[in-house]
Amino acid sequence: MEFIINKECFNKAITDVSHAVSIKTPIPILSGIKIVANSDCLTLLGSNSDIVIEKNIPLTIDGVKELEVYEKGTVVLSTKYLSRIGKW
Repeated sequence: MEFIINKECFNKAITDVSHAVSIKTPIPILSGIKIVANSDCLTLLGSNSDIVIEKNIPLTIDGVKELEVYEKGTVVLSTKYLSRIGKW
């Protein structure tokens, strides 16, 4: 998976979906955010088994290019790790 995205747009999506993620959970996969890169959008998904928050980021928003997807793919990354990336 390879993509380039507007930092502010990505940070907002991480913040939005992280509200559903539980840091302390007996099921480790629920402490992460699933990122799916498709040719037409990026989807972020957070869940705690009770609620699910999904955020789709299209290639352009109001005519402004926000995302370029070079290679499609899927990954689940720790919410803690993703939050740190946004501060770089």
